Amino acid sequence: MAVWINMGIIIACALITGCAGNPPVAESQPLDTRVDTAGNPALDHFIARIPYQQTTTATVARARTHVAIGKARSQLADICGGTWLVSGPIAASSGPHLTTAAGMSESESVWYYRISRRPGLKGCNTITADELYTRLGDKLPAWITLQRADPVAAGNDNSRLLEAAR
Repeated sequence: MAVWINMGIIIACALITGCAGNPPVAESQPLDTRVDTAGNPALDHFIARIPYQQTTTATVARARTHVAIGKARSQLADICGGTWLVSGPIAASSGPHLTTAAGMSESESVWYYRISRRPGLKGCNTITADELYTRLGDKLPAWITLQRADPVAAGNDNSRLLEAAR
């Protein structure tokens, strides 16, 4: 199992556009004030805030985030009969952007990276969707938070209707 997880991580990194050669954010300007504050409330969001001192390029921040989410998903796959949780394409993303809050020093900067997916955890066996989200969030590193979709907004997401009409 560990061999497959490591192989999957290597393949994931190769497929991530950041690993494929996108240039990193300019190191000469490490304080980028762009912050994504309005992700679609109809989507689940994985929000990474990686300390700049731990990861000094956008490419590495992107890769570390995808690997950490992949590890968390794989650790819970056995719960639902081997099916990986939160599968399917990424609906939207923002970043990584190097950000610093007012009053913070450059050494306190973080890479902000949001990955958004359509809500998909329905529960399985005797475990509810709420329990799956909780367990998935618990498996993520402290620098990644899982923000669940607003059920009202998810129910009113017109993009699903447009996709179904195609």
